[in-house]
Amino acid sequence: MTQFGSAARRHLAAARRGEAIAVFRRSFYLETGNAALVCFGPAALGPGPLNALCDPAGDPDWEAAGLRPGVVGRISRMRLTLGDAVLSFASAKPWRPAAASGGWTRRTLALGLDRLAAERGRFGDVGWLPAALPLDAPAPDEADRLHRMAR
Repeated sequence: MTQFGSAARRHLAAARRGEAIAVFRRSFYLETGNAALVCFGPAALGPGPLNALCDPAGDPDWEAAGLRPGVVGRISRMRLTLGDAVLSFASAKPWRPAAASGGWTRRTLALGLDRLAAERGRFGDVGWLPAALPLDAPAPDEADRLHRMAR
């Protein structure tokens, strides 16, 4: 493994076993317990908090190799053994997101989210807000201010 996100590392370090719950040609999801997920895939998948990026020889086809949902693997000594595959994450580099631009801090973000939540309460249930509406789509008239705040 070449790189992994902080959540992926934390989940793998705390687990002794994991179960494949979704398998694709170039990637698969492993549930490590308590609904903790790690996505294993090639570097082209891109980094992220739940991603464990692998650089295995030959770009394996996980489906063709016989990996199926329900297959349980062992996690030990910074390695995942899943069927015939052994993936080591001992030398994987941690991934961290780039520093945020725009001058916001955790404190200002928390304040902004609190304000958005308070405003949302004034408008009642606007079901489109939780990501069902693209940011550049026009907002319903009665909640236009709320939509602008969310963006």
